[in-house]
Amino acid sequence: MTAHHLTLEHVAHALHQLLVSTRLSAAWSQEKHSAALVFEGGSAEVSIVIDVSSDGSSISQRQSLRRAHRNSRDIFPELVGQYLAVVAKQQDDRVISFVFDTHIMHVELFSAGKGNIVLTLDGRVVDALHDRSERLGSDYVISPRVSPAPLSRYDSTLAGDLSSSSLRLGRYYAEEVCQRCGIGPLLIVGTLTAQQ
Repeated sequence: MTAHHLTLEHVAHALHQLLVSTRLSAAWSQEKHSAALVFEGGSAEVSIVIDVSSDGSSISQRQSLRRAHRNSRDIFPELVGQYLAVVAKQQDDRVISFVFDTHIMHVELFSAGKGNIVLTLDGRVVDALHDRSERLGSDYVISPRVSPAPLSRYDSTLAGDLSSSSLRLGRYYAEEVCQRCGIGPLLIVGTLTAQQ
């Protein structure tokens, strides 16, 4: 899965539509960086696999999940039996939050192996998929990201400026915008004219 914020917005919206008002019936992990969640709603069962590894970083629906008899452990026992109210992407980061009756599960889709799944109660971390000792008891805070306005860094390339500006286009979409506008992505922002 691409971890671009617009892609994650769509993922969160699709998960919300699929899972809202369902009840979590099981949660387990068979690998250090992944979790399997089973939701029940009406007569249907929906299985979700979350991978927060540096090379996986995905949330996907599976037709059915089979739990291994060995090397499998229950996770987030506080959530089992709770109903899901909301799935939403956090505005300022690559975090998708699952809001349950009493707890919130934050899926951190960070790169460089820093992804995690963190469970909070009243804003404090009460459990984590991995690195538990480092996270338990701490406040869960998502710091707002302040990015410069687009086309404000005159010494930057156009693609570089657009990719890291408040538009949050990322490198791929910034280059696509340049291509569609017929402007070279390596053009320096300060050299742009009104005709371009």
